[in-house]
Amino acid sequence: IRLFEDTNIEFIDKGITISLHNISVPMPIGRNLNLIIKEAFTNILRHSGADRALFQVNYSKDSDLGIEISDNGIGIDTTIHYLGNGLNNMNKRIGRIGGTIEVIKNLNGGTTILMNIKIPPTEG
Repeated sequence: IRLFEDTNIEFIDKGITISLHNISVPMPIGRNLNLIIKEAFTNILRHSGADRALFQVNYSKDSDLGIEISDNGIGIDTTIHYLGNGLNNMNKRIGRIGGTIEVIKNLNGGTTILMNIKIPPTEG
């Protein structure tokens, strides 16, 4: 939230509830997710031209964590084969933790990033 405080971008977060505090995310997964999310937010701030950003979290009983990050900016051209270091790093990091990522250019403008990660159940 602090990244967007002094900007013209309205930041909307959904699905972040107290019940998520009970989920124990292993350190490698948490670290990589943190860096992926930070990169996505940085891309919105630097490149999108957006005035609205959405961060949504969904967690299922099957230990699936779904994350959506979207904006209403100019959108990313997903037809270009060259991806910048940021997007390449996001792909590598999600692969390290066994998750998936999809980057979509929205038809009405903006970009949506969808991630899905399996969080191992905690023991004890």
